[in-house]
Amino acid sequence: MKSKQTTRTLCEGAIMVAMAVVLNFFKFDLFAQGGSMNLLFIPLMVFALRRGPVWGMGAGLVFGVLKAIIGGGIGGMECALVLKQRGHTPVIFEKTSELGGLYITASAMSFKEADKALLRWYERELKKNDIEVRFNMEINAPATLRREFDEIIVCTGSHPKTLPVKGFNKTINFTQLLLNQVDAGDRIVFFGGGQSSCEAAYEMVLQGKHPIIVEYADDLIATPGTCLANASFLREMLAFKKVPVYLNATITEIGDGFVMVKQQDGTEIRIECDSVVNGIGFVPAPIAADDHKVYRVGTCEKWGNLRNVIWGAWDVCMHI
Repeated sequence: MKSKQTTRTLCEGAIMVAMAVVLNFFKFDLFAQGGSMNLLFIPLMVFALRRGPVWGMGAGLVFGVLKAIIGGGIGGMECALVLKQRGHTPVIFEKTSELGGLYITASAMSFKEADKALLRWYERELKKNDIEVRFNMEINAPATLRREFDEIIVCTGSHPKTLPVKGFNKTINFTQLLLNQVDAGDRIVFFGGGQSSCEAAYEMVLQGKHPIIVEYADDLIATPGTCLANASFLREMLAFKKVPVYLNATITEIGDGFVMVKQQDGTEIRIECDSVVNGIGFVPAPIAADDHKVYRVGTCEKWGNLRNVIWGAWDVCMHI
């Protein structure tokens, strides 16, 4: 008799899980903050009320709330925390041996203590919530995770832009510069005058080096949406420290120990330097397109600031 009852319970549980799978495709955006209502929990709750919490929890696990997160940067970690709080079981796949992604570089400067603290907070929260992280695992095709995970979130970040400029392959990137992976020397030219370049140039000044900025636009940090306080501070501090800035100019050649800079009036000047930093920006580096089971989050979808990455991660994971 007990065996027959168990069989009935298992069959009922299977039906409820199947109903939850179907209902998972129907979501209702009801909240201004970006949240949504999903009907998938109704059959699971009914089953738990009928058969008890133990059976209900078992059905919830069978439902398959495993979510794969490819990339352990800020976006990936935020996704993992939101999903965990919503009852899912996220697993982060990180291709390196540490979490943080590009934010490790962004927080490397001496005046970025709050950013370093944010990274440490995320790492503590992941441990506190017992979130699994699989290090040194690079995923190039999300399809390889299909058997183990029901949904996949791509948080693979971005990579530096390139330009068809003679000698461009001689440039170094921000990670190489700020993590001291190369000897950049004393006179460092920044190809581009965005926020990342200006922050790195200021850090070089603090280290006693002599940065030079070449910017195509008519002002530094010209990208819309940049925090006005940060932009104003950097412009004023670089001017106070007498950092050479060439506006309305571009680099036409990068040689061994020099760059050729074309100015607005068409004249070219030669600037001696020890290294050139690629500061012209970043482009998204997704490894898959969106579909109903693959989602892209953060700068692999669209380049943005820290706030956009965190808000975007929250919004996507509240809709899953």
